[in-house]
Amino acid sequence: MSSREMLLNKTESENEKVTKDVEEKIVEAINNADEDMLFGIFSEETKEKNADIRNQIHDLIALFDGKKIVSEDTHPQHSQGGANYDEWIVTRSGCITLETGEQYDVMFSMVAKQETNPIEEGVYNLCVFEGDKDDSPDEFTWGGDYGIELYVFDESVVTNMVQSIVDAINNTDAEAIKALLSENAKEYIFDVDTDIQWLFDAFYGKKIVDFTELKLVLDSTYTHRHDAEVSNRWSRIYVLTLEDGTEYEMKISMYSMDKEDPGNVGLNIVSVIKCRMETLEKEDRLMWESYLSDPKINVYRY
Repeated sequence: MSSREMLLNKTESENEKVTKDVEEKIVEAINNADEDMLFGIFSEETKEKNADIRNQIHDLIALFDGKKIVSEDTHPQHSQGGANYDEWIVTRSGCITLETGEQYDVMFSMVAKQETNPIEEGVYNLCVFEGDKDDSPDEFTWGGDYGIELYVFDESVVTNMVQSIVDAINNTDAEAIKALLSENAKEYIFDVDTDIQWLFDAFYGKKIVDFTELKLVLDSTYTHRHDAEVSNRWSRIYVLTLEDGTEYEMKISMYSMDKEDPGNVGLNIVSVIKCRMETLEKEDRLMWESYLSDPKINVYRY
């Protein structure tokens, strides 16, 4: 083995130990709600560049609400060394499990070694993702900023919206539908009253007795707890069960936040198909699934 290979192996082993030690400190700090301990793992450079780091640490600990982490399964994902191995950047990622059984994917990146500029040594980015990141939309990326990034779901935002739509349909309450629509949707839709009536008519007076989520549509974005994220768009497809047992599918798209255009906040799309989509030919399925770009109330009459 060459001296270069020996140095590389030795450094990789040291990096494994350093990142594992940091992981254990993160778990201990969260379990003990020790904000100072968590603050200590971050590099001095990160503390200088992110004035909000203390608040982000508080949010991270509050996220777990006193629930203990009972196991972690993480590993170094990537190591990058300088030309003379005087600088090493390491990323560690994996899954943590709480005593309640809830799981979070985590990732942190750190400078494990920096001989020429020691203030860079330490963690510079820590991400926590609620659930399994592999279930996220293809275009979802995380990490990169100095500090802590929390990606969490507040599914009640979407569930409450769907329940409100169902209640309005069951009560043929046009004003309730209008109240759910974003300001932009109300301006964009040519004849809101007619479209709402078509929506009501699609159910022939039958009540919706249940709804279940079918899938998360890939253009959805995730709720980000900090100001780097400017908008949260949610898109879902639901199976609606009527009182006579027939099933429809309904797609909704909504914004829970849009800092660049607050007029988007609210319901932008509600599209109903009067059957189960799986029964359609591929061309018809693709046509219905494409109804997501412009605000609309739509009944797909197959």
